[in-house]
Amino acid sequence: MRIRNFGRNLDFHPKNYFEPNSSEEVLDALATNRGTRIRTMGRLHSWSQAPVSEDTLLNLKNLNGVKIEQIDGVFFVRVAGGCQIKRLIQKLDEAGLALPSQGLITEQSIAGAISTGTHGSGKSSLSHYVLELQVADYDPTSGAPRIRTIHAGEELQAARCALGCLGVILEVKLPC
Repeated sequence: MRIRNFGRNLDFHPKNYFEPNSSEEVLDALATNRGTRIRTMGRLHSWSQAPVSEDTLLNLKNLNGVKIEQIDGVFFVRVAGGCQIKRLIQKLDEAGLALPSQGLITEQSIAGAISTGTHGSGKSSLSHYVLELQVADYDPTSGAPRIRTIHAGEELQAARCALGCLGVILEVKLPC
């Protein structure tokens, strides 16, 4: 399969290509392709070489859920990693809510936007507002694929703009 980004400066052919429909399918892809160079892609709205892989590529476009939560009168949203920002904006608008900041390009996936430090209309980039991330990665002891939550400390700070280095972003929690 030939993969090209929107700017046409990236053009590559991964040996293995997956479009997982669930977190479990992401774990299966990680298990099957352990030891290969695994990269993820959203909507390829970056000039960066980050998604390029000749080995394994995960297209997260089918992971696009949006769940709005209210805790003690405060609204939050949990967004699946592959959800396009324009879909997220639509869902939030239907609920009378908005993001604290957003970039101009709404074609991006939420995972792509925060992983690349997309800046926007607020004081800070969208990634600054990330409260929690759910990622798929490999357990350092067993080597088995796992899902874990990053919600505090230096690890959260690093995950807010990690370019995929901390795992596959399955879900992002943001304030509304």
